[in-house]
Amino acid sequence: MAWPDKKRIRDGNPDFKSLIESNGYYVDKTRFIEVLEDVGEFNVLLRPKRFGKSLFTSMLQYYYDVRYKDEFDRLFGGLYIHDRPTELAHAFHVLKFDFSGIESDRDDLETDFTFAVRSDIERFIEANGFDFRLSESAAKANHLLKDFLGKYKNATGTKLYLLIDEYDNSANGVLGKDFGFFTEITWKDGFVRSFYEVFKSYSGSVIDRIYITGVTPITLDALTSGFNHANNISLDGRLAGMIGFTQGELDEMLGYYDIPPVHRDVMAEYYDGYRFSGEEGAVHHVYNPTLAIYYLKSMVGKGKPPMELIDTRISTNPSAVRRMIDLYKDSAVKLDTLRAIFEKRNLEAGIQQKFNQEQFMEKQDDFVSMLYYLGLLTIQDSTDNRSILTIPNRTVEDLYSHIYLGYVNHHLVPSIDALTAAVNDMLLDGHTDAFVGYVHHFLSYLDDHDFDHMNEQGIKNIFLAFLRLYQNMRVESEIDVPGGRIDLALFDTPLHTYAHYYVIELKYLSKAMDTPKNRTDKRLEAIKQLERYRDYGPIADLESRARVHRLVVLTIKDEVTVEEI
Repeated sequence: MAWPDKKRIRDGNPDFKSLIESNGYYVDKTRFIEVLEDVGEFNVLLRPKRFGKSLFTSMLQYYYDVRYKDEFDRLFGGLYIHDRPTELAHAFHVLKFDFSGIESDRDDLETDFTFAVRSDIERFIEANGFDFRLSESAAKANHLLKDFLGKYKNATGTKLYLLIDEYDNSANGVLGKDFGFFTEITWKDGFVRSFYEVFKSYSGSVIDRIYITGVTPITLDALTSGFNHANNISLDGRLAGMIGFTQGELDEMLGYYDIPPVHRDVMAEYYDGYRFSGEEGAVHHVYNPTLAIYYLKSMVGKGKPPMELIDTRISTNPSAVRRMIDLYKDSAVKLDTLRAIFEKRNLEAGIQQKFNQEQFMEKQDDFVSMLYYLGLLTIQDSTDNRSILTIPNRTVEDLYSHIYLGYVNHHLVPSIDALTAAVNDMLLDGHTDAFVGYVHHFLSYLDDHDFDHMNEQGIKNIFLAFLRLYQNMRVESEIDVPGGRIDLALFDTPLHTYAHYYVIELKYLSKAMDTPKNRTDKRLEAIKQLERYRDYGPIADLESRARVHRLVVLTIKDEVTVEEI
């Protein structure tokens, strides 16, 4: 299904000019231009990957660059800023550095970083028709920048606006793999720090304004040590809705394409919930724009949602996240924190705006803050300098399932295809054997030491993690009902209804406690609990659409038995 008279849904294109010229749908963020100008001259904004930072940076380039003055009406017509231009519109030459594509290893990183700097400067020189060239003897990134800024200063009276997209990408790429190399390039005479030190000498005289984007403040210490004018605006409430789609912006898109309201509920569950400031009056939450566009593109192009609600092309790699998590030094606190997050217990922390590299990741606040900047936690509420943080949505929930299972079992990588087939058997045919066998296989790889620390909650978390990886149903745990709490319950979703769903009461016995009497007691206790939950409203409602199975699941080490009542 297509709408030939509608604007096109474009994904994966961060160039503002190209988007406008191709009749692409642009969510108008130009109102934030005047806010940014009031906030300061040298700004750093941190947001998770794949969150629309590059498109916003590109929009700034076309707004401020003197070369595009004659294209203002064509590019910005109909947008907020068109009728309210600031005095600084098209007042600068804009030099943009894009470090988002640098994913090099240790041996090539400095070479590729330097090449990117040279390429972006040479592109700028050519586009503006300057008659100077970079010195061939400038072999390092900081030397190239110094050489350019000195020649630029003598060539024109126009001030420079410097845009840097993903300033920390090159350093973050090696951080989780080789911390020693990371410190080498970001401390003292490291090439990353040396590059950013150049800004200090030329800010105010040649460089009038700077706007920098990144993901985490891990490298911010290197940037601000050499360039102490940088202003971290990441938690500023005035800018909380600048990156990402607000509810109003998404609703406007849904209305524009006549997409039924049920899809709003699905998108909210998977893509919403990110809050980037706890200040009073700040935008409460935004959607991940890349994932929202992915969903909408399928709706506009095919008339139906994508088969996979989480785009595998842009989904976060659990292994990469684990490498970052492993930077935290206190293993016990780290695992307790991850367990609390997985069990949806809120965390309190002071979100750090800069990490001290000499005491890197030694405090729990550092660890929780890093998860926040990666988009794995979000602000639920704030008081003074502390924030309550929680998981933003189902997409991140699924990612934590991968991460949690990896920490429980270091020896076995779960097969998603096998898991999908096993859960399909449950939902389509009412058969649990394949799923129980899947869990047994996972548990069989654990050693005796792992089981020494296992309990009922641990077993439940393993079941919960596996079930959460299946996108086409909703799984809830620890549901408060009259007479107790339901361990696990599987429900339908607005887009998917199956023939079979489940209410599960989990029981666990250690080998030392495994006796016939204890098995019987656990079984009878579970049966009584399931009977008490029978009249719970949402489950009774589900029974009008599908068969609901009530299961007693008893686990003893890696042995899993299932009884339906």
